[in-house]
Amino acid sequence: MKEEIMNRLAEAVKEKVGIECDIEFKEARKNNGIMLQGILIRKHGETVFKNIYIDNLIDRIEQCSTGVQDAAEEIVRIFNENQNSGELAGIVKSLNKEKILQRAVYQLVGKERNMDMLADVPHKELLDLAAVYRVVLDESSDETLSFLLTNSLCREYGIDSEEFERAAGRNTEMRGFVTINFASVVAENTGIPQELSEADLPPLYVLTNKTRVNGAAVMLYWNYFEKLAHKLQSDLYILPSSVHEVLAVPASIGDPRELKDMVREINAGGIIADDEILSDNVYFYNLKKGGLYIA
Repeated sequence: MKEEIMNRLAEAVKEKVGIECDIEFKEARKNNGIMLQGILIRKHGETVFKNIYIDNLIDRIEQCSTGVQDAAEEIVRIFNENQNSGELAGIVKSLNKEKILQRAVYQLVGKERNMDMLADVPHKELLDLAAVYRVVLDESSDETLSFLLTNSLCREYGIDSEEFERAAGRNTEMRGFVTINFASVVAENTGIPQELSEADLPPLYVLTNKTRVNGAAVMLYWNYFEKLAHKLQSDLYILPSSVHEVLAVPASIGDPRELKDMVREINAGGIIADDEILSDNVYFYNLKKGGLYIA
């Protein structure tokens, strides 16, 4: 049934694109071992495929909540919105060791959920987490386009572990992290004055990067926790909200067991996408010692 739907989708997409193109299907392994089905579309004469994940569309077709033609129209719309394929093709074609190192950044993932992936990629460990390396191709649109740096790519381009570690550490820090008072987020989304939000909410802070993509890498830069802990004059509990951000609260107002139960419930409850879950643990930042531990 699924294979038949995919073949019908491919034919419908070809008809609607209105140009000569190559189409193929490919499964992609995402974070936490999640496998997603993608449809790859490339105009003749171009070197870069546009990969569009279609699992949700296939499910909707199987459940008869949408038709093949409507699904194909949605795929073509996404394909047409990609206006930078030529530019990306140039970037990919010109990649060399120097350019890869210029674009390498950290992504933080959970070790236990990603054992198979970690066997194939360079990484460094932090408690129950692992920092892998992504090469960012484009951030000019709503979507950050990047690919995972694998052991085979490192061998192909002659990059050793010390080189990409130094490069990723430098590049990630240069991209910048932010610490946001959660009350300001509530105020922005609800229109309630921040002063009132602060009165009703415990002191809670969001730490992420400026693009809010893979911002949990801030856990590799303890100076951000040190600065916040000094501001609050308190040790901190760090909650892994997702691979994109973490939350920090003063240790004086939180119980680590209750916080851990809350994180587990959120991760298991479908609030966070499966491939964006970071960890079920809660972390402790010690102001006096300056260390990060599993609470």
